Amino acid sequence: MSKFGRTGRSWNRYWPHWLVILAVTMMYYTAWAQSLKMLSPRSNSIVQALTTISTLEIPPTSEKTGLSITSSFYLILDLSCTGFIYCFSLIFNNSSCYDPYWSILPVLILGHQLGDKDDQLTGRDYVIAAVVLIWGARLTYNWLRSFKTWSHQDWRYTHLRDSNIGWMSHGFGLVTYWVVFSGLGFHIYPTLSVFGGLLPGIYAIEDSEAQKLNVLDIVGASISLAGVVLQGTADNQLYTFRKSVNFKPGSILKTGLWGRVRHPNYLGEMLFWIGLAVIGFAGTNNPYLFAGAAQMVILLSVQKNGNYGIFLCKI
Repeated sequence: MSKFGRTGRSWNRYWPHWLVILAVTMMYYTAWAQSLKMLSPRSNSIVQALTTISTLEIPPTSEKTGLSITSSFYLILDLSCTGFIYCFSLIFNNSSCYDPYWSILPVLILGHQLGDKDDQLTGRDYVIAAVVLIWGARLTYNWLRSFKTWSHQDWRYTHLRDSNIGWMSHGFGLVTYWVVFSGLGFHIYPTLSVFGGLLPGIYAIEDSEAQKLNVLDIVGASISLAGVVLQGTADNQLYTFRKSVNFKPGSILKTGLWGRVRHPNYLGEMLFWIGLAVIGFAGTNNPYLFAGAAQMVILLSVQKNGNYGIFLCKI
């Protein structure tokens, strides 16, 4: 048990697994449905204002950079959903209510965009949809088999609170944890990071004058799917290791992929986002879209290096 105490309120601590999953499903349905309801129609003044602010004129070509109407809409939708999930994290006293957000919202966002597209779907649209759906389904399944009770919380969140139990357990320290660390660090920042990585897909689907399906799409899809396979294999090896009878807290997995690469699951995640950026570039010829993949690589690298030497087997 955490030094900070059990995660979850006393009234939700011992829910059966099926009820926990049902509750999380309803959380995400509520967040998505209510956010869509608040932001419809697309001509919402907030979306228009954000687009105006984020669109810059670059002389002398007058080329516009920044967020389009579509991407602005989905950014606000994304942040709205994050706000709802954050409220649920507060209610259930568990920041890991956000954990499946990483893999669920990209699928919902691109699915909504494809369903709302006026033009006929292109070959690239199907490629993007397939790659993101496969990635999202696998990653969500990996979360699903681990999140069994409300006492489960990402070990990094628990470690942070335990390491600062003297002042994070009450008053200003508790508020600081929920506002600064959980709100901004565990909810908003990952949302912005994933959205940045998703922009190549959004722009490629949105661009009515996109390049036809070409060899770069195949390269990008291959990189992404290779990343999914690598990450899935690594996660399965780690899951099996942690479920083995010989597993002890603090032990380190040194066989299989984990014996060759210290964090093969993170490497697979990086490859997925790089591949998606390649697909986006194949359709738009916009090199700026690689910025999203670059910041995802940086984010995962920082997490990887920060985790090393603390609880290697728990990553």
